[in-house]
Order: sequence, then C-alpha cells, then structure tokens
Amino acid sequence: MQRRAIVEVLIGNYRTVLQHIDADSSVRAAREKAAVMTAEILSAVGELDQDTKADSVAARLGEGLGPALHMMVQALRVQAGALGVPAAAVDDFGGFAGQYEQIEKVAAHHGNYWEVLLYGHLPKDRSTMYDLTSCLELRATSEDNRVLDALAHVRRYKTSRDCVLERHEDGRPLGISFATLNWQKAVRDKNRPGVFAQALRGDGVRRAR
Repeated sequence: MQRRAIVEVLIGNYRTVLQHIDADSSVRAAREKAAVMTAEILSAVGELDQDTKADSVAARLGEGLGPALHMMVQALRVQAGALGVPAAAVDDFGGFAGQYEQIEKVAAHHGNYWEVLLYGHLPKDRSTMYDLTSCLELRATSEDNRVLDALAHVRRYKTSRDCVLERHEDGRPLGISFATLNWQKAVRDKNRPGVFAQALRGDGVRRAR
C-alpha cells in the first residue's frame, strides 16, 4: 500500500510537469513567442556575424540598434520564464531532492531493498546514537572486529565535512561485509567510487549498522 501511494503521487507530479510543457501549455506558447521575437532580431541583424565589432554594429544598425536590443532582451525574458515553469512545478512538489527521495523509496520496494526505507527514521536519533557508542564499552564476541572497526572509522568523521573514505588512514580497505548486500549497496556513493554515501556522519543521511 505504501509503494502504491508513493507511485500514485509520483505519477501525479509527473503529469503536472508534462502539462506545463506539452503542446497546449504556457511553456510552449512562450517558446513560440520567443522564437518569433528572435526571428525579428535576426532579420534586423542578419548581415552581422559574431566577429563584427561593436562600433560596426552601431554604424550598420543606426537607429535600429536600440529596438533590436530591446527585442532581444524581451525574447530572453520570455524564454527564461518558460524554462522556469517546469522547475517551479517541481519546487511545489518539494523540490528535486524530494522527488528523488520518493523515487528511491519506490526503488527500495523493488527486489526486497528495504534498508533504504529506514533512512527517514534515523536523522533525529543518529547523533545521539553516535554519542551513546562513545559512552559504552563495546567488545567483539569473536575474533571478528569488523563491526567495531567500521564504527570507529565512521566516528572519526562525525564532526567533519569531509567524505568518509572506504579505506583506513593506513590504506587498508574498511570491511563492511558483515552487512547485507543491499545495505552495502546503500551506504556507498553511487557517483563517487571509494566513498561512502552522505559521509555516514552523525549529520549524514546514511549509516551502516
């Protein structure tokens, strides 16, 4: 039910964005108006090229220079306004970040990728949980210290704005194979190899457990 609700919201948002840019939209009308205005400008300056100097432009256009520039400014304003309509629609839905977050939630339901759904419940308590681990004496119940090593590694970045690298200071790779494959995928930055997503800091978005 949750996935269905999210999908329905995304579909509604996408429909609204499309309505702003389809054939009968204000964006299309603005683009056509800008095209007409641009054609008028090109007609006025048709004999000029990009290498023409400013004084030559003034000499050739004479009294027509001012109106041509005014028309160009108007065309640019119309075009800029048209481009801003879809972006404004996305802003009304919570911005691009909000839309990407909803898409991630839908993707999380696909293939049992449930870990990512926990992100929204962690931010308020994350810093407190890090502080708690500093007060507790944690010990491994076996010779496998990967969990404690990973925790110590991430805690070093808690108050830092630097990204959390997947390697220790001495170059050794940080072992997180104790986590599920989905969780290992979730904590890695898809766009930056060798870096954990959102720094895994106390003020970040993701953290391995």
